[in-house]
Amino acid sequence: MSRSFNGSTDSISLGSSLTLMPAALSICFWVNPTSLTPAYSNILNRMVDNTFATNGDYAFYLKSNGKLAIFVNNATGRQDYDGAGTHTLTTGSWWHIGFSCPTVGNTQVYVNGVSDGGGINGGNFATTSVRPFLMGFDPNTVGRFFSGSIADLGVWNVALTAQEINSLAIGARPFKVQPKSLAGWLPLDGLQSTEPDLSGNLNNGTLTGTSFASGPPVNLLTRSPGFFSYSPSGPQSMLKQIPNSLSAPDSSEYGTLTDGAGTLVVTSTTSTGSLKQIKNSRIAPDGSKYMTLTDGNGNLV
Repeated sequence: MSRSFNGSTDSISLGSSLTLMPAALSICFWVNPTSLTPAYSNILNRMVDNTFATNGDYAFYLKSNGKLAIFVNNATGRQDYDGAGTHTLTTGSWWHIGFSCPTVGNTQVYVNGVSDGGGINGGNFATTSVRPFLMGFDPNTVGRFFSGSIADLGVWNVALTAQEINSLAIGARPFKVQPKSLAGWLPLDGLQSTEPDLSGNLNNGTLTGTSFASGPPVNLLTRSPGFFSYSPSGPQSMLKQIPNSLSAPDSSEYGTLTDGAGTLVVTSTTSTGSLKQIKNSRIAPDGSKYMTLTDGNGNLV
């Protein structure tokens, strides 16, 4: 699931929290363009203006030739990555984009977990900016809107490794990668307004337009908090709860979990080996509430 941008009026603002302006910076997300116009369509940015003259500026564009263009200004000055990458993005396909900028060393850009090239010098970003983090349009140049879908945006205050970015490209969720350094995580599931920041930093996305759309070609749903990420026999990541005869402490019935093939995941032969589902306050991608599991003694699993 994702948020779709119409290429003319849609955008999302995450506000101007300093948690999204760390000294070292990594940004990863999924993107599916539906158009390669204009010449530079803005995917996301945080910048004073499009001269990129201020330390702390950064912006990600998709060029009309399908190349990525990334502009930053850090302690080493303005740095341009303008169509220099080896990958060419096409419309109608999902692409995972990874950007990792250390305080020392060279920045790396990745497409689908594979290096797209480098060339931007690392260096501390200024951490005092009050400009907003925007998705879907460039507020400084008329017409630079993005047309397509964006999903699972993560922002970290460290430079992620190639291995970590590759894990995201094959379906790991941002909360599984350097979780203590996660400055912002918007799944962009398309089911809530505002879009929640699940990193805990409250960088929630205020919507201007946008709509619900299908998501990337990996099953992100089963890798969300509250879901089992693995079942012991195929199909994987498909769990079904069936009632059993034991009673929970609140007198309701326990459930036994099976995988998609019907094999027991949890055997409920005694009360201490049984599981009870309780609703919690977090909203699942399908709009329902997540479930918390306890054992027969009421302990959290």
